[in-house]
Amino acid sequence: MSNDLGLKYVPQLANMKDTYETLSLETLPELNPDHIFMTIGKSTVSHDDEAEKVLEEMKQSAVWSNLKAVKAGNIHIMPQWVFGDYPNIKVESLELVEQALVK
Repeated sequence: MSNDLGLKYVPQLANMKDTYETLSLETLPELNPDHIFMTIGKSTVSHDDEAEKVLEEMKQSAVWSNLKAVKAGNIHIMPQWVFGDYPNIKVESLELVEQALVK
């Protein structure tokens, strides 16, 4: 998706282009991206209370508050399907990401 939009990966994540990995909150300051695109919870449930709780706790941390993306209001919560590998949703996924960046 990033290639289609002309976006660059944070250098430390360049080798993760074809995989999905969870990043800990503690690793985010060394990455300090301009934008963060994220999903909340499991893709198998429509609402994940535990994930919402974790997100709220994360938002209260100094680590989160000091990120460039947070300070600039560039946190983009996306639906689970956006990060899927299904070709038939790629166009719609690209449109959602583009809208988030243009806001």
